[in-house]
Amino acid sequence: MLCLGLAIIFIGNVLFHEQLIADIGSVIAFIGVAIFGYRGLQLLMSGPGGTTTVGTEPGILPKSDIPDQLNSAERFEGVPSSVTERTTRNLESAPINRKSE
Repeated sequence: MLCLGLAIIFIGNVLFHEQLIADIGSVIAFIGVAIFGYRGLQLLMSGPGGTTTVGTEPGILPKSDIPDQLNSAERFEGVPSSVTERTTRNLESAPINRKSE
């Protein structure tokens, strides 16, 4: 509405040289500014983060089992191996240094 009002002001002043058309454009532009201000206040009043639909408490989240070992790529016949699988094989001969906790 703001841009529409500015366009009407421009058309009224420059093309038609009519002040009434420019005044109507000014009113429309002010209505557009009021809408922007109202929406901005709504955004500020909604608080940080806005509205969420997902529960954030740990009790609401579903439980899942942690696997002891991941499945190997050989189990999936016909599925091409990914880039990471091909580069990980290069690291098989590297020694594994684990920090003791």
